[in-house]
Amino acid sequence: MKGRPKFMLVAMIAITLLYSGVVVAATYSDPVGFVKLDLNEDAYNMIAIPLLGDYALNDTDPNSACVGEMLAENLNGGPDAYNAPNIYLYTGSGFLSAFLFDVGVPAHPLHRKWVDAGISTKVLDGKSGYYLERQSGDGGAAIEKAVILGDVEVAATVTLNLAAGYNLITYPYPIDVMVNDPEFCHLADGGTGGSDAYVGDNVYKYTGAGFLSAFLFDVGVPAHPLHDKWVDAGASTLTFYVGEGFFYEAQNAFSWVVAKPY
Repeated sequence: MKGRPKFMLVAMIAITLLYSGVVVAATYSDPVGFVKLDLNEDAYNMIAIPLLGDYALNDTDPNSACVGEMLAENLNGGPDAYNAPNIYLYTGSGFLSAFLFDVGVPAHPLHRKWVDAGISTKVLDGKSGYYLERQSGDGGAAIEKAVILGDVEVAATVTLNLAAGYNLITYPYPIDVMVNDPEFCHLADGGTGGSDAYVGDNVYKYTGAGFLSAFLFDVGVPAHPLHDKWVDAGASTLTFYVGEGFFYEAQNAFSWVVAKPY
């Protein structure tokens, strides 16, 4: 990609270790990572960028590549939201959106920019999930790839402040996580359990056609085989992969303090 930041180029060239999607460079003091996304045509893709910091959809620095440029690298834009990729940010009660503008005129001030009322100032972060919509027949491959570069989260903990209701989030460290892994949210982390999905917290994984879900089980009997387990037909094996967002439905607001798993 044109114009990647110099520290990223140095880190990618000076690779000393490649493990679980994280690149560690001998010439850079913090680990530099990447997230690979598969963006399906004619679909809403639920994505996430579990890397450190906030990421502007657009920026004005010609010497660096912002996250919006990385997302758009292999996507075809259009003149309006009906004929272009769209990204949707969840607010807790609805969505804010921006679309990738391109009318084939490089001199146009909005060329290859993410646009809402003008050049979008929206910011993505490493704790949230997003929808990226690709239109049918957009001229690209059925699955286009996006590779997002950034710093890996190395803090001992990351706090996810969850409101009561639906939260569109991601696991904030770049590893795959299964809901019944110790790393995922459980009762001790502030989750609310219950005898069924109506009274316990729920998580929802988007499949492209609908959702798979699991709820946090608790009937106050620690000896119960499903106590403090996420449950669907039994103890769930629902897994969220690096670069995947998901909905967390909290019965009560709480702060999930996620401990670094590596």
